Amino acid sequence: MKVRKFVNDPAVLKEAGLQFVQSSNDRKTVYRATVVSLALGGISKKELSACCGESIGTINNWIKTADEKGFDALTPTSPPGRNSRLTEEQLSMLYKAVSSSAEDYGFRVWDGKSVSVYIEQQFNVSLGVRQCQNILKHKLNLSLIRPDLSVKGEG
Repeated sequence: MKVRKFVNDPAVLKEAGLQFVQSSNDRKTVYRATVVSLALGGISKKELSACCGESIGTINNWIKTADEKGFDALTPTSPPGRNSRLTEEQLSMLYKAVSSSAEDYGFRVWDGKSVSVYIEQQFNVSLGVRQCQNILKHKLNLSLIRPDLSVKGEG
């Protein structure tokens, strides 16, 4: 069995992990730091893997990262998922459009379907209705600005 050679003293690293978990607000980072701290506390990686659903390799990578670069390095660097097919400029133009009356653009209401048609016409980008509903709610935060805005399909 291969035993990890730590750069830092594991006891010091465990204490740093505890302090990090108590001070961090990012859920994913706290989760990763907690798993590392549990491993440093003596729980086997096999047992952790079974309990949290992460592979032993992933847990080993997190331990190595925390040891060599610190617990801050456990923070994910980019959001999960595919890159947006709309540029920031296009999103800004879309925001301006849906912040005004739908009738000004030939639609009855701004909903996923009308936004999909608008994006296709203006930017030549084909997006599904559900994607457009998510853009309205999450990227443009229009449910806060325009409560009258129809984001159908949400439950």
